[in-house]
Amino acid sequence: MVGDWKYYLLLLGIDMLNGERSLPAVIHLLRGRKNHQVMQDCALFGTSLLYGELHKLSVHQLQQYIMELQSAGLIQITSQPSVFCTEEGKKILKEWNGENRIESCIKAFPAIGHKVESTHFWLRLELLVQTLSHVTQGVKSFYPVVAKEEIREEVKGIFYQEPDVQNQALLLKQEIYQWMLTLKEWERKIILMRFSGKDKGGLTFPQIGVHLEEPGEWVRFQLLRLAREKIRSLTLQETPILYRIAYNNREKGVLSQSAQKTFYLLKSGNGLAQIASLRGLRMGTVEDHLVEISLAEPAFDITSFVDKEKQKKIIEIINTYGTRKLGDIKRLVGEGVTFLEIRLVCGREAVNRGTWKKNS
Repeated sequence: MVGDWKYYLLLLGIDMLNGERSLPAVIHLLRGRKNHQVMQDCALFGTSLLYGELHKLSVHQLQQYIMELQSAGLIQITSQPSVFCTEEGKKILKEWNGENRIESCIKAFPAIGHKVESTHFWLRLELLVQTLSHVTQGVKSFYPVVAKEEIREEVKGIFYQEPDVQNQALLLKQEIYQWMLTLKEWERKIILMRFSGKDKGGLTFPQIGVHLEEPGEWVRFQLLRLAREKIRSLTLQETPILYRIAYNNREKGVLSQSAQKTFYLLKSGNGLAQIASLRGLRMGTVEDHLVEISLAEPAFDITSFVDKEKQKKIIEIINTYGTRKLGDIKRLVGEGVTFLEIRLVCGREAVNRGTWKKNS
């Protein structure tokens, strides 16, 4: 197990869920199940960075790895059923965290949408850099570094917004240069080594890891963190090209396709019941979309769906008892508060404040 990131990511996910979720919840998290409960849990427990990290493994394979962790005495599975790290598991995890320093990466992603947004930002940037490098040197045909057709089409749209290709390349180069000035040397290496251009191929994450004497997985996490931090600092006036790369079809990146449609109808003045009727959806599905929107859009005002007094009451329960089990919060908060209201407040608190302190 030592040195295998699969085990460490499993152990980390189990520890962060803090015994408040079942074994299937851990598996759904790491396999990246497109489920609103999983999405909300990522915000509540701060596990967005881990979402989908082991998507290539089957449920059976993950169960086997979990059983190995249990046999090694690193985790315990209870009859509730829930799963949590043992003291030995926490010790191993502490040593691993000390070696790999990914706390800043975890904190960078309050919700899954932020991870998606950062991933798309980097892919667009990577492809635009490659495109401009070739086109400005008269090469119009090359093999793109990004395979996703959706990303390719988005980069085409960004590329053609600026008629002067040479000027666009110069502006982007200047913006990246200014970005590099704000980073540590090893952070600059991660970004610059990934870029491809004419007569230059970008390095893979493991290859960059060799240069930095770090695991390739660690390098990828750090790149996503750097992308997220840059997105948050962009302005149209100071970094027009990077801003365009980040915010091109932004809602499309952070929200599921169905939630995008619901958000559009909400902004058009429709209520939840109207949206359910117009779209032929169950009310529960529309409520799921509302929670997804509140997690992805910090500026989205939830007050029209849960008044400030109820918000205050729910937050007091959260702070007093430290639980993230919605059923427990509902029981403690009493009548007159719905599960939707609890979900909205819990999600907003997690995104705005970070995850709550674990119970001892």
